[in-house]
Amino acid sequence: MLALSVVQASNYILPLIILPFLTHSLGIDGFATVALVLALIQVGFVFTDYGLSVFAPYEIAQKRKLIVEINQLIGNIYGLKFLFATIFCAILSLIMRQLLGADWIEFYLLASVAIFAQAYQPNWLFHGVEKMNRIAFVILASKLCYLVLILLFVRNNSDASIVIAAWAASQVIASVISNVLVFFEGFVVGKPSLTGMKTVLQNGRGYFASRISVSIFTDANVVILGILSSPSQVALYAVCDQLYKAGKNATMPVSQALYPYMTNSKDWILFYRLLKNITVILIVGLAFAFAGIEYILGLIFGPNFVAAIPAMQVLLVAILINFISVLFGYPAFGALGRPDYANKTVIFGAIWHVTSLALLFLVFQVDAFVAASITLSTEFMIMIMRIIKLKNLKRAMVETTS
Repeated sequence: MLALSVVQASNYILPLIILPFLTHSLGIDGFATVALVLALIQVGFVFTDYGLSVFAPYEIAQKRKLIVEINQLIGNIYGLKFLFATIFCAILSLIMRQLLGADWIEFYLLASVAIFAQAYQPNWLFHGVEKMNRIAFVILASKLCYLVLILLFVRNNSDASIVIAAWAASQVIASVISNVLVFFEGFVVGKPSLTGMKTVLQNGRGYFASRISVSIFTDANVVILGILSSPSQVALYAVCDQLYKAGKNATMPVSQALYPYMTNSKDWILFYRLLKNITVILIVGLAFAFAGIEYILGLIFGPNFVAAIPAMQVLLVAILINFISVLFGYPAFGALGRPDYANKTVIFGAIWHVTSLALLFLVFQVDAFVAASITLSTEFMIMIMRIIKLKNLKRAMVETTS
């Protein structure tokens, strides 16, 4: 818990330093380019991860004393990741050529380095063997490296590529450190086998479908705006999105702690007590955020970003909806023995999100406010589906028992 708290603190403190610096140094167009490329890199991470950050720790925890089998699993995962990263980078070349024009090659090469480096950071292994301090060390080292490089070398709106180079360098450092730590933990990368890779591919597909669905209505929003809208709208939404993610991450430890607890105890009294109390706290906190949103966007990020106020207000509401939705996800369905329903609602939410964007594109100009509004509607849709399904499942269980 202490190790993860260090990671969580870095997730808040470092962006508060880096984001305002980038918005002032790069200007709205330069920041839009950086936001778009980083969003594509993040989508690449989700694609190459293939849900293994959720699936692999469980497998490794079951085989903690079977070193040879874990080594083989590492090899199979690494083999798959090379395949996934190669496929994604091939697709990425087409996307970036279309979106970035003449400057695409430099950004593409740097993004490809970052994608391969991110793919080969075995945090899932340290999670499985319960060495979370290793993950904290690697993440903190890479983020500090990223921060230092940006503060040293980024000066004006022509330095957008330097930001991506700094990110790529930090990911390479993280990959090298984490793989050295794998060796010191007594593991090696086994030789991948076709059968083993196929098994991992089959076992991870459900988790992959869920993760890629979440990515569609989070990380992919910036990419979609890059395709359908202007650089200024990309920049406006990217700033709001970072603050939105910070708000969601603030409540994440609650659901993470409740999931295993509810699965074992089924303590619905505590569940609803936490839901009520934290919802009240969130409402109060978000009310203060509403009151100070102009100050936050204008003073910290620059006057050009005041135009993002409507989008940010919508996403503040989405933070509250997301918290309720997440509690009614894995913690609630885990207590009923059906965590698969949480995955299904997310997949449906992704379909809703993409369909809504496509339909609105035919009628309106898609901008930061529209993207934020659709994100809110998606979070609300998932929340409602989960509450209704949970109610029906509990009723069915009562009827079966009686």
